[in-house]
Amino acid sequence: MKVEIPFADYFGEKVSRGEKMVTSRTKRYGKAGDTFQCFGTTFRLIDVSRQTLTFVSVYLYDVEGFLSPEHFRRFWEGLHPRRGYIGSDLVWVHRFERLDSENNTAGDAP
Repeated sequence: MKVEIPFADYFGEKVSRGEKMVTSRTKRYGKAGDTFQCFGTTFRLIDVSRQTLTFVSVYLYDVEGFLSPEHFRRFWEGLHPRRGYIGSDLVWVHRFERLDSENNTAGDAP
């Protein structure tokens, strides 16, 4: 199924270069196998799971497109100014891969 996942313009180049292949959200946007378009490219979700914000900031900050755990935390706080960053909060971690003519056509397995 095709889903919509919004991304900040900040991530355009990072997604295009494969530097951001994970996005963590407060709500679930899809399930494994779903596709979405972002910055003119089609991607497929390969896994959607729940993790704490601490887990994401410590272990996934780089594939989230950030330079450090602190960079991730500051960005998160900017997106969620009322709640801020609470490490124990559970978020939906969406892992995705790029689909293009050289990699993973629609008929290929994930």
